[in-house]
Amino acid sequence: MTRRRALFAAAAATLAVFLLLFGGGLAGTGAEHALRIDVGTAAAKQDSLEQLIAGFSTGDTASYVRALERRVARGQGDGDTLTLLGLAYQQRARETGDPAFYRLSARALARASAAHGAVLAPGIASYTRVANARELIGKPAAAIEADRLALAADSTVPEHVAWTMVQLGNVEFNTGHLARAAGAYQRALRRLPGYVHAEAGLARVDAAQGRYTPAIRRLRHVVDRLPIPAYAILLGDVLHASGREAEARHEYALVGAIERLFAANGVRTELQTAVFDLDHNRDVPDALARARRAYALAPGIYAEDALAWGLFRAGRCAQARAHSAHALRLGTRDALFVFHRAMIERCLGSPTATGWFGHALAINPHFSILWLPVARKALL
Repeated sequence: MTRRRALFAAAAATLAVFLLLFGGGLAGTGAEHALRIDVGTAAAKQDSLEQLIAGFSTGDTASYVRALERRVARGQGDGDTLTLLGLAYQQRARETGDPAFYRLSARALARASAAHGAVLAPGIASYTRVANARELIGKPAAAIEADRLALAADSTVPEHVAWTMVQLGNVEFNTGHLARAAGAYQRALRRLPGYVHAEAGLARVDAAQGRYTPAIRRLRHVVDRLPIPAYAILLGDVLHASGREAEARHEYALVGAIERLFAANGVRTELQTAVFDLDHNRDVPDALARARRAYALAPGIYAEDALAWGLFRAGRCAQARAHSAHALRLGTRDALFVFHRAMIERCLGSPTATGWFGHALAINPHFSILWLPVARKALL
């Protein structure tokens, strides 16, 4: 079997990871509802948290899930058990990439909510959600603090700890601190050797520092193990930056194949596919239409920025400016958002364009291997 066929086959087992990486999917709202903190009952429910940790810390989540399922089947499906089962399903989704576990998780958590059951004490998941929210409102230092609190809250489950360390590394990378980002990714690998998301983070650091050969080597290993669009795109872009155009085109073609597989399995990828195609100037009208659909379905700041970028690529820069301004309304310090605004302002002939390019580079001087040369050239 060729590498391309092998990767395409492996992608069938990694659909749900895509949802996890980009913050979508079935797990979000149900989990957040089931895990709301009730100060009056948190202490009484501490034993539920201990059960959860005990089950996960064995490293055999599959057996833990089966045990919880048997308990529910016997009619013992109280709120505590259903919440634990819902969270365990999410863990299985992250471990296996099987999207069916997200559907099962949503169902279990909905039943837990209806039963007015388990309200767990603040833990690693709660703090990492706080960190994500703080980064969205332009508070990266506060996001780092929340990630560190997450690590202090629980260090029992290796994958949870490694995941949180990767999130910490991502915040450091997004603010231009490459050495700190690399340190966080390396700590994740020490906690969980071979952790694919940490390997991908180190590859980003290598690429940002111009070490393309080790970055490509790491990313090939990552994509072989976890063929999702984000990592295949990154590999293609690094190959492009290193002048290996034929290999880059191969990876970009793989992205398209993975996207079609996701779509065939009911996973919505309009936002990610639209941005990829817009970045690479592929079928702009269709990409803009997908960006519009993504925005209509979930009008968050990432969808708004994608729509702005699509309108810019279509030459409709005045409309693009309005959406870009709205995407930045929370104060999010995302250098790519700011770069998009800079390109829009330049399209409109605005004298503020130079300032926007400078602002993007000030936020993160390594923000995009694809667009960094454009931003630097604009300031010459």
